[in-house]
Amino acid sequence: MIPLLSSTPEAQGMDSAQVAEFVRGMFSELKPYVHSVLVMRHGRIVAEAYRGLCSPADRHQLFSLSKSFTSTAVGIAIGEGLLSLDDTVVSFFPEALTDRVSDRMRRVRVRDLLSMQSGRASCGIFNANWQKLDARPFADDRPWIVNLLENALEYEPGTQFAYDSSATYTLSAIIRKVTGVDLTAYLRPRFFEPVGIGADIVWDRDPEGLELGGWGLNLSTREIARAAQVWLHFGKAPGGQQLIPEAYMRLATSKVSQNYDKDCADWRQGYGFQFWQCQHGCFRADGASGQLAVMMPKHDAVVVVTAGIVDMQRELDMIWDRLLPAFRESAMPEHPAAIAGLRAAEAAPQFDLGPRGKPAANVEPLAFETAANVLGVTFVSFRQMADGVLLDLGFSDGSTDTIRAGFDAPQPCALAHIDPLHVFAAWGRAHWPKPETLELRLAVPTSTSFYTMTLDIVSRTLHVQTPIWFPRQWKADVTLTSGKSAPRCLCNK
Repeated sequence: MIPLLSSTPEAQGMDSAQVAEFVRGMFSELKPYVHSVLVMRHGRIVAEAYRGLCSPADRHQLFSLSKSFTSTAVGIAIGEGLLSLDDTVVSFFPEALTDRVSDRMRRVRVRDLLSMQSGRASCGIFNANWQKLDARPFADDRPWIVNLLENALEYEPGTQFAYDSSATYTLSAIIRKVTGVDLTAYLRPRFFEPVGIGADIVWDRDPEGLELGGWGLNLSTREIARAAQVWLHFGKAPGGQQLIPEAYMRLATSKVSQNYDKDCADWRQGYGFQFWQCQHGCFRADGASGQLAVMMPKHDAVVVVTAGIVDMQRELDMIWDRLLPAFRESAMPEHPAAIAGLRAAEAAPQFDLGPRGKPAANVEPLAFETAANVLGVTFVSFRQMADGVLLDLGFSDGSTDTIRAGFDAPQPCALAHIDPLHVFAAWGRAHWPKPETLELRLAVPTSTSFYTMTLDIVSRTLHVQTPIWFPRQWKADVTLTSGKSAPRCLCNK
């Protein structure tokens, strides 16, 4: 296991005051919320901070940061002689070859999938249908890989960059084909255990049970940091063991294909094998809404961030503008006041859960059925207590999310349906901005979601807002209106 030892910044050649400015900026200036920040130099943690209600034990949704772990598996498999970069994709799936598989598709190689040059113009899974309510990525129930192989390709493989999660999903299917096991089982003895990633991790799966590869992995900030230390040193663990072939990692973290985004500087530096090139000689693994592992070879440093934010270029700019100036060539004299300022910055960030409230007078339990809505909520039930409120959201399958919110201290609850895929721990606080209006704010420390729910007890409406809902943005701002009075109140059961 890779040890995670702590140090003062000065002992590792960094300025504590500058690191503190970086930490404060990450938590105060990026919206809605950064959840965690960890900075390592020379293998030592010099800064580590978690927003209140978040913790080092939290396993956060990584979204596309998962891709770099899939690339890791491919590199190890190549080193074991199980496949090569120039193997064609169709060679792994002879049972899926139909007359609808094009000549172009038959020319796609493993290296084309890794470098996002498969020939697609857009993602083969997250297409327009995927964005619609209750839609599936494909029109039939066949295995996803069968549908993907029959997709038409707009470009000759290996010629055009197009970010495509289905390419990484296909790599996951290839790993299962050549190893007989899924990514997690394959990586566990070869990578996860040696670096110190726990055995009980979750990687989301498709309807056939295949781990998604391109997204769906959930890891803690420290687990990401352990992996990032190996990536930083091109596959070598701090103890000297070469976990991933060095030649593969040097290629994977170099510019293999040219990407271009006119608005975001760090999205036009080039792309490797499921790793992005960055400015300043850095490279990164990243995932939607602010999940980052930035490797800085020139400085022997790693920065890890988990978040639910909108502007990832600004997140990276914060690293370049505020953290890069902190680096020095060698150790510096200790600066106790600056170190104290850094520790204060690490301890300060909190979620904005709204003002502390108190019970409203003469508020009776309320329940109503809802009109059709994109959240799939069919029933809303509310009850006030002395220390907070209960808000039940009922769904068409008979399931219920019971949301608890305290008037003073945040109260814990679990979300299993309004925030899909997993059961997420959440914390809520409530207050009455008006006599007839309840506002409830709900933080979800391991997801990008942060909810503001406004219940109008006179009009029987519940307005649900979450600034980030990945990938279905149309769920970000929804008003649940009353269909008719409900015959029961779930909160009173």
